[in-house]
Amino acid sequence: MSQCIPTSTLNDLPGNATPVPQTSNTGTIAGGIAGAVVLILAIVGIIFYWRRKKRVQAEELDAWLSSAVSTEEKSFRGSTSTRGTVYFF
Repeated sequence: MSQCIPTSTLNDLPGNATPVPQTSNTGTIAGGIAGAVVLILAIVGIIFYWRRKKRVQAEELDAWLSSAVSTEEKSFRGSTSTRGTVYFF
């Protein structure tokens, strides 16, 4: 009769470690890069939207102020001196 050593005993011997299956991290790396790119594009888009909105609001305010000033000047009459200078009271 031959003596057999169980496989579990052989695997437990020092220096006889079971090989760890190699797994690919390609999907994880690609997902991380894609997520980072989307995040950066979202931040850049928000900054451009915010700056454009502020610029449009400033232009609208300037237009409103200039129309308000010109309307006020037209409706408010002052007296003129002999030199043609208009004094507003």
